[in-house]
Amino acid sequence: MDCRHGQRDYRITQDGFYISYLFSRNAKKIHISVALGATQFEEQYGANSKTTEKIIKTKNQFVQNYLKYSPASKFDEMDLMDISEDFTIREYSQNMIRIADYYKGGSFFTKSYDLVNGDFTESEFIDDISRYVDSYRKIVLDPSSSLLLEVLDETVFEESDKKQDVNLNYEVKDFNPDIIDSSPKKKIKKKQKDHYSYSKPSKKVGDAGENHVFDYERNKLLKMGRSDMADKIVKQFEDLSSYPGYDIQSFDEHGNKIYIEVKSTKTKKKSFFEISDNEVSSAREYADKYHIYHVTDALINPKITRIIKNPLSYVKENKILLEPWIYKLKFSDNEK
Repeated sequence: MDCRHGQRDYRITQDGFYISYLFSRNAKKIHISVALGATQFEEQYGANSKTTEKIIKTKNQFVQNYLKYSPASKFDEMDLMDISEDFTIREYSQNMIRIADYYKGGSFFTKSYDLVNGDFTESEFIDDISRYVDSYRKIVLDPSSSLLLEVLDETVFEESDKKQDVNLNYEVKDFNPDIIDSSPKKKIKKKQKDHYSYSKPSKKVGDAGENHVFDYERNKLLKMGRSDMADKIVKQFEDLSSYPGYDIQSFDEHGNKIYIEVKSTKTKKKSFFEISDNEVSSAREYADKYHIYHVTDALINPKITRIIKNPLSYVKENKILLEPWIYKLKFSDNEK
């Protein structure tokens, strides 16, 4: 990733981690490092100095797990905003400074090169790059790295990050998706995605979403004057001895039982999620009584953004695509 301040490349790097080379503001130094992407943190905690602190804290935790893959024995401090003998007169906005702080905060294994005094040779620089690539590959191939990357932004989550007085008095728009275009199309090569992009939400995210839906349903029934039904809502998600394919048993406005499966994400948008065979079976059994509640921004400011009633009916109408995600391979073991 080349962040040349003079060329106005101020984009925030995405999730995960990557090899980075960054020029200082006065273009007198170049810094090579491995760095954590900032987008996942900004989406979770907002564009502020608190996010920078979260990135630094997470970086320090991440590095401790992979010191054994370090490309060198000692490293340098990075200062992207060094203004000494700066040849520019341009003022930098707070947004630009914040992004530079993100890069600095998320970078580790940093090595700096003096471009003025030239205290290195081209071959030394190329050798260093090779070592950084090798270090990066080793971290990627370590099975623990993909698991850790899935929850990087959550590892520094604190209860104080959660929005106080979460709103429960809102209406959820009717779910009305378009018909999925199933006509044959020219095969387009799909953009390669990181293998950890389609992971299940963590227990922390799942719990937050389920508790929000429980509070929402209870508040809904109390507003209807049905405290009797509010007291009968079942937190099925707390019963670890039974998995009936739904998380909460509640009631609709007519007093009929409804069975709610909660799908939670820590981001504000998501157009897909996993559904298990057990949940599909329950959706088939309960039909119109089976609802999927989709909770977004579950950790910080949870909100139900869609309620999908009788999801399998949308599958029949070609408005929801139900695809196999994991296959079970079965065979007869007759070896003796």
